[in-house]
Amino acid sequence: MDGGVKMANQTNQPQIAEFRQTLNTYTKQWCTPKKKVGNKWVPITNLKYLITKQEGVGYALWRLRTSMMKLKCATHNQQIWDCPKIGVTKRGIYNVYHLTCRRFKHSISGVI
Repeated sequence: MDGGVKMANQTNQPQIAEFRQTLNTYTKQWCTPKKKVGNKWVPITNLKYLITKQEGVGYALWRLRTSMMKLKCATHNQQIWDCPKIGVTKRGIYNVYHLTCRRFKHSISGVI
């Protein structure tokens, strides 16, 4: 009936993903990145793609941003997420880095 092509509707998928990571400027210690779920910040549990031997968990948001920008839709080979630059907010001795990614709305009425 539909030609064998199954399309997923974007209405049930999250449209915005928010992440943050904190750097203590006094001790140069990074915290683990966190994802916003509802109104809470929850630590990311699967860090194996974000950790390096040299920097550990430091600069994990930058690696997360590049990996999210490389994600492509399987059927149309189009980019799924739009991740602009990472913003910084200074609070006392802490630098809080924010990354907000938005899901692209494709031309076929919100269908990937």
